Amino acid sequence: MAMILEYPFKLFILIVVVLVIISIMWQFRDKIMGICLFPPCNGDEECNVQPVITSESEFTEEILNKYCSMCWLKNGEGNCKGDSICYVLNLEEDFNPDIPWDILRDYDYCFVTCENETSSLYVQYQSLDKIIEIAC
Repeated sequence: MAMILEYPFKLFILIVVVLVIISIMWQFRDKIMGICLFPPCNGDEECNVQPVITSESEFTEEILNKYCSMCWLKNGEGNCKGDSICYVLNLEEDFNPDIPWDILRDYDYCFVTCENETSSLYVQYQSLDKIIEIAC
């Protein structure tokens, strides 16, 4: 008698287990579909930004805003996962003593960390903080 009910009972247990697994998958379907199996995924783009060396006659607010926004766009508006140097800005003259270091108030992602008199600036993307830094 035990052999007669053994196979239907195993089949019943198998069906219950399969239904439980399907219901768990259905409950967490949004999280399961958001799993990235083969990087780069949507939020983690691998960007190959090569530095561009340019010369400017002076460092003004408009020029630094322009390079900051172009670097932001080059790096997928903060979606790149690696740090990169976008631009190296050189002055055509020796140095610019009147650099407006308190600029870039219009952008939440641009920061100037250089406060010295300099003849070149680096516009670089920092992926950890998702910011553009303008440094000496």
